[in-house]
Amino acid sequence: MNNTAAHSVMVDAILRNLRAANIAAWKNSPVKACVNGRWVQYGIIGQADISGLLPDGRRLEIEVKTGKGKQTPAQKMFENTIRRNNGVFVLAGSVEDAMKAVNG
Repeated sequence: MNNTAAHSVMVDAILRNLRAANIAAWKNSPVKACVNGRWVQYGIIGQADISGLLPDGRRLEIEVKTGKGKQTPAQKMFENTIRRNNGVFVLAGSVEDAMKAVNG
């Protein structure tokens, strides 16, 4: 399985586990689209792969990394923004990493 496929499989597995734990979560997919002849980007550069809300109301962001993947500078800036605002940011290399961080 290539790294892109492994990443997609892990994102989906984390989402299934979060939903099984009654945590609202969804996949982020930044999109570029041509609108009236101009290219527009929707989403935030560096945003995490998964967003959600924890039962106590805090924002949850999970950045999934497979293989030798590392955070980009934009992803690190996004992480810092979430943490500065009392959100929970998880850098997950596995489903277990994500669930351990969420469950405390």
